[in-house]
Amino acid sequence: MKKLTRSMAAFAAAIQILLPFPVMAEEAEEPYYTVTAAPDEQNGVLTLDDGTEWVKVLDLEFGQDYLITVTDQDGTQELLTVSDGEQGQYIWQYFTTSLATTAAPYWGLRTGEYHLVNDSGQLATDCSLFPAGAIIWQHDDFRLVNKINGAPSYLKYDAESETPFSLTEDPQEAAEVNIYTNGETLASSVTVPPCADSYVLENSGYAAPTFTVELKENVIADTIRWYTDGVEQPCQEMTYTADSLTDQPAGMHRICCVVEGHDENGVHYRSASVNASFIIAKGVLPDSIMTFSDIHEEYDRIGDAIEQIMLKTDGYIPSLVICSGDLCNGQQSTYDTMLTVNAPQIKAALGGLDAVYVAGNHDSPKAASYLSATAGLGAAADLPEEGGVIFDGSSEAVAQNGTNSRDAEHLIVYGLNYDAAIIRDGDTITYSYENVLPDLEAFLQKTAEQYQGETIIISAHSGLHVLGKQEGSVTPGSGQQLSSWIGYNPYNLDRSYDMVQLLNRYAEDYDMDIVYLFGHDHSRNENEMLLQDGDTIVSTQYYKDWNCGKQTIHFTYANAGYLSTRIGSADSKFCLLYRDGDKLVYDLIRTTDSEDLHTEITTKYRQDYASVEGFVHMAMVDYEQKTGIAVYPEAERQADGTVIVTIKDAAGSTLDTYTLDAKTGIGTDEHGREVNLPQTGMDLWEMVMLLGSSFTLLIAGSWLLYRGSRRKDRDR
Repeated sequence: MKKLTRSMAAFAAAIQILLPFPVMAEEAEEPYYTVTAAPDEQNGVLTLDDGTEWVKVLDLEFGQDYLITVTDQDGTQELLTVSDGEQGQYIWQYFTTSLATTAAPYWGLRTGEYHLVNDSGQLATDCSLFPAGAIIWQHDDFRLVNKINGAPSYLKYDAESETPFSLTEDPQEAAEVNIYTNGETLASSVTVPPCADSYVLENSGYAAPTFTVELKENVIADTIRWYTDGVEQPCQEMTYTADSLTDQPAGMHRICCVVEGHDENGVHYRSASVNASFIIAKGVLPDSIMTFSDIHEEYDRIGDAIEQIMLKTDGYIPSLVICSGDLCNGQQSTYDTMLTVNAPQIKAALGGLDAVYVAGNHDSPKAASYLSATAGLGAAADLPEEGGVIFDGSSEAVAQNGTNSRDAEHLIVYGLNYDAAIIRDGDTITYSYENVLPDLEAFLQKTAEQYQGETIIISAHSGLHVLGKQEGSVTPGSGQQLSSWIGYNPYNLDRSYDMVQLLNRYAEDYDMDIVYLFGHDHSRNENEMLLQDGDTIVSTQYYKDWNCGKQTIHFTYANAGYLSTRIGSADSKFCLLYRDGDKLVYDLIRTTDSEDLHTEITTKYRQDYASVEGFVHMAMVDYEQKTGIAVYPEAERQADGTVIVTIKDAAGSTLDTYTLDAKTGIGTDEHGREVNLPQTGMDLWEMVMLLGSSFTLLIAGSWLLYRGSRRKDRDR
């Protein structure tokens, strides 16, 4: 391990030589934090000796450079500087790096080769490639704060101390910190982005859509510019009416607003809102879903995915969108942040399409359940944080509240939030489906009792297979097998094996069409995968013993698509799932080049051979033909797909009992002899032929009567 550490350090040093930053001289001192006098601020602008202007902002943006100042007691500003005794560096870059960890991606501040590090509560510099300590920083309410590993730590400044910079957990002791940038993107002033009220139908006579932005209360807007599909529009108001989008053919359009402004604190604002999707559709693809996982705040890709579907279907849109986890980025989002910051941006990208939500490890499960419940598409109003039914296409709620989802009558979605599989015992955390299994089984049992061929979708952020042991777990591009066991409990959940058994049982016993869609594994560099009825899945039995087992799968197990591009193997893919006759079609589509993994899956469910009343009639004919006895049967369909017909005489005494397959009408009597009701009387084809013949005769007779009446009229 020491050799590996030395090798990594040497590699990091070699990399740093190539970077355009100053490098320490060999005789330089250990680096330390100090201050450099900042130029006077004029209207929120600092001008350096080289003439470059740096403007005051609020937010740190990836890839941009910053000056970081602290304020003395007399109100003068000093630049946070790293010095090695010979030279100082005070231009900080806010960077992001992706690693294959559960906390990926991470971001931080560095100047030259030095990272700003919280090392167990101590402020430190670290110039290694992978610095030890917490490096995730945010600028929050004019303070520089590190919000990882327990309580927040704030940058503290003491001008009288030999080491003027340190960390404190007391926000009252935090230094007043301002940040300045010379980048194109400044602070964002838009609190509510523009959003289309709904999608519209081509040639429907829809009105010109209207879009509105809302700004922070203290922001004074200097300029407002609106863009439609990248073209600037003649509007400088907060509300924009897009007349040019009326009477257009089916397609996707994008609207955004760029606001430049300032506030009384000298903070400058200049940023574009997220794109609002405006969708003109030819129609809705029945019983279809668009689903994706792991978007990590790249919300424009939602619009890209919808556009890909419209291109593929010649203008049709999906009947439901399922956002299945890691909608947010970085540390787990809070409930308020997800609802006030992330959800409006997602809604704008959806363009008015109905959507439900599942939480990943970066999301608030409470917020995800709230969003699904308030969508009003079949979820319970008090949907728990663990998840549950988030969509029921046949429900009265969809009929009242749905738009495009009214065409998803044969879909039921059970959402499984990531936190539902987290078991906490003091400081010990275990990832297990132990507490999930009872509620899921109750849902499946209830659904089976009245199942009529709906597609049952289990939308979960985490999966059921073992990373590395599952065939198909390969690293992208190389095609090489991953290690034989990726031993991380957050990915290989305890009792996944039992979950597969549960889903198998209902898929087999009730011919239920079940599709389990997962995400999450992209940070392990795992490719998307698809398993069908008859394939083998390797799942975790008991993680603490590292036990796993193989079994044949009897449902569909597939990746929802990693829609982001920031981490690991994520490469902007999403899933389109829809019915086509007796098949389910699974398309895993990449937005960047339309690459499509197209798979057709034969459905398990078939319609009953006849209604219960039809079975009664056929059983009566069958028994009377066999015995010559007039009977009065009664029938009842069972949850397991059988029909029990009780043959009774006029006095109500039971003469025989038929146990029949509801799909075929074939079974046995109480003595075990075969009963084949399709051979009793007419089958369905004969019935269709008879109805067709009767209809033909009716039309012919009506025509002859009509011709006869016309002839009589002419004779008169």
